[in-house]
Amino acid sequence: MLSVTWTGAAGTPVDGSHTITAAPISSIGLEIPVPVSVIAFNLGKPVTISYTVTRNGQSQPSQPFSLNVQSIPNQDGALPTPAIDGAVGNVLDVNSLVGIGSCSNVWHCDVYHHWLLAGFWQ
Repeated sequence: MLSVTWTGAAGTPVDGSHTITAAPISSIGLEIPVPVSVIAFNLGKPVTISYTVTRNGQSQPSQPFSLNVQSIPNQDGALPTPAIDGAVGNVLDVNSLVGIGSCSNVWHCDVYHHWLLAGFWQ
């Protein structure tokens, strides 16, 4: 059985830490998914990763190791540009919108698949 813990830096909200429930390595593999919300809470901060292997009822914890989560710089070319109905150039004046302004389907569908920190329909 394998359990992995991702512990956010001091001062990080509780949602910035996560423990994967112990499961057989054969079922979860060696690539352990971490919820994108956990990564988002730790952008630009160090985190501590540890794991525990349990065999025949005996648990063996790993030594913790530090991992630096890089931040995403402003104007990063890898970030998508939202297409917002009613925006003129790079400015969205909500006072000039007629009816209800909405994000285009490109923003809702395309970004979710290309930007890993986006939540569904975010």
